[in-house]
Amino acid sequence: MIAGNVSGERKASGIGIVVMALCALFCVMFALPAHAFKVPDTGQKLCYDSASPFGEVSCAGSGQDGAYSINTPSFTVNADGTVTDNNTGLMWQQRDDGNTYNWWQANGISHTTHNPTISFVDVCGSLELGGYTDWRTPTFNELVTIVDYSLAQPGPTIDTSVFPETQQELYWSGNISATYGGTYAWGYHFYYGWARSAMYYKKDYYYVRCVRGEQVVQDLVDNGDGTVTDNKTGLMWQQEETDPLYWVAALSYCEELSLGGYSDWRLPTIKELVFLMDYSMDYPAANPVFFPGMPTDLCQYYGASTNRVTNPASHWNLSSCNGEVWSQSKIYNKTYVKCVRNTTSSTDRSVKTADPVVYYNYIQDAYDAVSSTQTILAQAVTLDESLNFAGGKTIILIGGYDSDWASNSGYTTISGLTVGGADKVAISYFIIK
Repeated sequence: MIAGNVSGERKASGIGIVVMALCALFCVMFALPAHAFKVPDTGQKLCYDSASPFGEVSCAGSGQDGAYSINTPSFTVNADGTVTDNNTGLMWQQRDDGNTYNWWQANGISHTTHNPTISFVDVCGSLELGGYTDWRTPTFNELVTIVDYSLAQPGPTIDTSVFPETQQELYWSGNISATYGGTYAWGYHFYYGWARSAMYYKKDYYYVRCVRGEQVVQDLVDNGDGTVTDNKTGLMWQQEETDPLYWVAALSYCEELSLGGYSDWRLPTIKELVFLMDYSMDYPAANPVFFPGMPTDLCQYYGASTNRVTNPASHWNLSSCNGEVWSQSKIYNKTYVKCVRNTTSSTDRSVKTADPVVYYNYIQDAYDAVSSTQTILAQAVTLDESLNFAGGKTIILIGGYDSDWASNSGYTTISGLTVGGADKVAISYFIIK
């Protein structure tokens, strides 16, 4: 343990400093607190104009996906062919087996023609990997959590340093179409970024990436003030329906919304919108008890703050009738709106940047999001994270702040530190286990 004022510069040009902590991964996997399932960020850091030629613009004040860094993608690549998602707590098969299967084979479900007893296949149920045998096919929304929406087609739209050899193709989920379940099932296409049920025949052959961990199920609460909270994800949703708006107006609407005593609303990312849906339902594909205004006889397209980087003239959206992920024009199509906020308010978060002030749950999230020459402040709490400063940045990192952000009232504790590619990191008031 290193205690005291660890000041001075940690220079890391070609030098690796590693302080290991056994609890870092263990805490993520086995000691998950309430709201431990965090919907990961999409990976987008750029913002685009809403008018031709739709070039890059500043994200500041835009309300676009790239303006926020919430639950930055964070993976632990284990040495046994598995990957742990530090946001969701799910463990993934790092590489698929390179073979294709129909939906029944992917999910280990008997079918007289497509998965008969004599040649029965159960891709995930028969998998033994990393010392575990409780593998399963992911649900559709779980599969979307590992998508990287900062990548354009042809992809693959995933971090291949974490998930190497991912195919530019469709991967099966365990969900069937709520409308045509006998014929169609859900999958995600890592070439286009499309996520649909209507085009994927269960009898067709696609790839499979297995997962293990508690299956994600909504836990909705009507707050009685025009908002609904999902206790599983910690996301709070606007309950009422709005008139359709063009995309820029939708972004502004959520940024300016005051509802339920909160003013930190925003247009959701496409990943967050997926978690609004219940894929066991259709017309609408969201729980009508909690969202009674959604139409029961037609499709409305709800807009996300996420740009489609293949074509920045469009943005990602989601169909209310079945939950399909698609894209539409920013200027020619109006979108319906469901604003969202995180139930953990910014002032409850333990990390912030000094200028501009942006709040984060973890130091790693802040470091990954900021540019060089920034100062990151952390409260005097214990953060179950092992930092990896590998972004070629010059950063000042100061711990020990109290809940009112008065300076140096104590020490911040972290699990470990790796400095591999940073230019310069000045650290003070930290305990490093």
